Amino acid sequence: MSTLKFLFKEKEKIELEIKEYLSYLCNKKIRNAAAYMINAGGKRIRPFLLVLAYKAVGGEYVNQVIPLGVVIEFIHTWTLVHDDIIDKSEMRRNLPTIHTKWDGNTALLTGDALNHLAYLLLAKTDINKETISKIVEIIAKASLELINGEMMDVDFEKRVDITEKEYFEMVKKKTGALIKSAVKIGAIVGTKDQEKIRTLEDYGELIGIAFQIKDDLLDLMADKEKLGKDIGRDIKQGKRTLMVIHTFNNGAPKNVNRLISILLKKDSSEEEIGEALNILKKEGSIEYAQQVLLKLIRKAKNTLNRLPETEYKNALLQLANFIIGREK
Repeated sequence: MSTLKFLFKEKEKIELEIKEYLSYLCNKKIRNAAAYMINAGGKRIRPFLLVLAYKAVGGEYVNQVIPLGVVIEFIHTWTLVHDDIIDKSEMRRNLPTIHTKWDGNTALLTGDALNHLAYLLLAKTDINKETISKIVEIIAKASLELINGEMMDVDFEKRVDITEKEYFEMVKKKTGALIKSAVKIGAIVGTKDQEKIRTLEDYGELIGIAFQIKDDLLDLMADKEKLGKDIGRDIKQGKRTLMVIHTFNNGAPKNVNRLISILLKKDSSEEEIGEALNILKKEGSIEYAQQVLLKLIRKAKNTLNRLPETEYKNALLQLANFIIGREK
């Protein structure tokens, strides 16, 4: 079976498992809101990474790790729901966000429910207790890291003195932690070889950071219909992306001051968003972020040299390429 067909088959299993466990949500409104968000077109990148990491280290029984992929997807969806509340986002995946379609309380409780549902599914997973205990620890630590990263992201909006080191620390937590955890979980279920586990953990961390930088670039450069949300939303919300930080630290004072004034408004017009984009282009910040992205992906792919050649290792390499080329 080709890797593409393999992933398509596993995606069907993931979707069925998601549907089954959503039925555990007793409240109809919360269940409908959770299903609405999950069925809105997620790419299931994190479950795919978990399954591919498992296979890349020699794992044989894929059905054993499908529920773990669903656990990660529930955790990821919880973070998206709460992130939309924090950012006051009205659209995601070309649909109104949960707090827009329903209300803030429903969105908050839906996110909470998905988080706890993930741990219920984990408790019911048919894997030995010692491994489950490790997985619970990995997921709990990743959840705390991403909350920490989210808080850093919010606090950055009040600052103009952010260093790239701080930015990468924030992204490593907010986006990278869960992606790294998905890869690590697949690896520890598939092997006891610590070198292979560390290799995949390193790969996961690097592509997690790259994934966020690509998200930030798409927010400025993507087609609105393909992206599924408004272009320039990060500028409107005053987000300190890598491009913004690069201009803050390297740009001409006149451009830096104008960019700061636009970001501080938190409700910029289309014209102001366009002006901010032009400043980022003029200062070379978009090109800089693209180069950083390519370096991260190249480094992530190089880490996989430590793994034996298999079609699943090749699929991990292709997923890294997908991050560069994705349009949404």
